[in-house]
Amino acid sequence: WSLYRDSDLFIIPSKDEGFGNVVPEAAINKTPIILSDGCAIAPIVKKNGFGEIVPYDNVKIMSDTMYIILSDETLRKIMSEKGVEFVLKNWTWVKSTDILLDVYTKSLSNSTSIK
Repeated sequence: WSLYRDSDLFIIPSKDEGFGNVVPEAAINKTPIILSDGCAIAPIVKKNGFGEIVPYDNVKIMSDTMYIILSDETLRKIMSEKGVEFVLKNWTWVKSTDILLDVYTKSLSNSTSIK
């Protein structure tokens, strides 16, 4: 946990990234987040205001976004507070399990056959 708390930003520049727990872990530790648009959780982060989303493989936009967040203490504080609020409200183990079960159920119902 101290790595999150001691970091100024949490960044996932991946081309393709599953849901995982690292984003909520960073958020609960008040670390602003930057994700590529290839991260499954990116829309949730953007919608709830605790991070920014950048196009995958665009170094210029990534570095500009990093600079903006790092140079604006008020923005970092707002993102940090929104991240903690989101996790406390939405990311309990029960809710996480419900979300995952819903994803699996929808995936299975959209599948024409399972072999």
